[in-house]
Amino acid sequence: MCSRKYVPSNDTGLTRRNFIKTTGVVAIGTAIAGHIPTIFAQQKKPLRIGASISLTGKYARSGEEQHKGYMLWAKHVNELGHSYGKADLPNSGEPGLLGRPVELIVLDDRSDPTTGVRLYNELIHSRQVDLLLGPYSSAVTNAVAPIIENAQIPTPNPMASSTAIWEGRNLQWQVQVQPPGSRRLPGLTQVAMEHGDEKIAIIYEDSEFPRNAAKALRARAKEDGLQIVLDTAYPVKITDWTPIVQQVMNSGATVLAGGGYLPDAIGITRATRSLGYQPNILSLLVGVALPDYRDTLGKAALTVTGDADWTPNVNYPGAQKYVEAYRSEYGGVPEYHSAGGYGAAQILEEAVRRAGTVDDFEKIRDIMFELKTTTVFNLYEVAPLDSPDSGLQLAANRVMLQVQEADGKLENAVVYPDEAANAQWIYPFQ
Repeated sequence: MCSRKYVPSNDTGLTRRNFIKTTGVVAIGTAIAGHIPTIFAQQKKPLRIGASISLTGKYARSGEEQHKGYMLWAKHVNELGHSYGKADLPNSGEPGLLGRPVELIVLDDRSDPTTGVRLYNELIHSRQVDLLLGPYSSAVTNAVAPIIENAQIPTPNPMASSTAIWEGRNLQWQVQVQPPGSRRLPGLTQVAMEHGDEKIAIIYEDSEFPRNAAKALRARAKEDGLQIVLDTAYPVKITDWTPIVQQVMNSGATVLAGGGYLPDAIGITRATRSLGYQPNILSLLVGVALPDYRDTLGKAALTVTGDADWTPNVNYPGAQKYVEAYRSEYGGVPEYHSAGGYGAAQILEEAVRRAGTVDDFEKIRDIMFELKTTTVFNLYEVAPLDSPDSGLQLAANRVMLQVQEADGKLENAVVYPDEAANAQWIYPFQ
């Protein structure tokens, strides 16, 4: 049995005071205990769940949404005794998780993997939180993975699609909730070939998730017979995408795919429009699915494609109640980063409720790896503990979106796969 085992790391002497002195990072998220009865909060010791999230820096917009998902989950657990879609779990009904009010301790890693490592050491060794949730982005998740493995704390990771984090590493304490990066931009190469496209350019940010997504896209392009005429990474801190899009234009590619995160999607689209480059397909990673992409670019975003792990009209258990709750709490329509945060927390919730304890980490871990379930976010099943790829997501799926105009408004239409589509894929890019 593994009960609250913390294995010392090289940073065990890192105190909160020294940590803030050296990094300037402070806690920005705390309890949701105000949503539960005062007597309950006074009688029960809070269950402290820690995470770092990118609330500033390049990944901030997506990280903020993941944070909202975490907070909404904690609110529902504290008020209802369960999250949406999980009312029938064992040990549900009493406010909180196993009768204890959930308190979130969320720190800002500034979209920086090194800071993420420091923060998880802070959470584990100085703050001694009871449980953990994963950070935002593959880069930060990959960096903190050894810290979590050393601490032996079961941790679901909501937004880390890079398969390289799990493949061949036999991780024992953390699972992938998001569909793997190998399934990014589904249907892209198939649609390109069906329309007679022969040349594709793949450009991507030089960090963990985009590299992994590009690797999978490269393999699919070759398998489907597309000629890769440009395959190149660009720096993480890029601010002008015009030169690299000019390279794509000069290559003769009729399909442009890749990118990285929201700033990349906006920058590549702007560069494509400003140069007058007219590929038949422009398909980008994280960004197209976010309202900020359409709001920032307006009609320049039209007919650009991207993918999403989730859409607000899915029928997973509790999903529509979650959408309504998000609208009530934050305004607007949720997107997949917030749903992913909520869904990852549900995996932890279900494992803890089925274990009937928060202290037996091995029991919680074993259940988390054995679960075959559905959250408000997606399907969930991971490679088992005895697999070289243990913790890798096996069941979650993804859809392809395209920015289209309906009744004078820009919206994301689902265009692939056919069984999920609510609109036709507009070809070529216009």
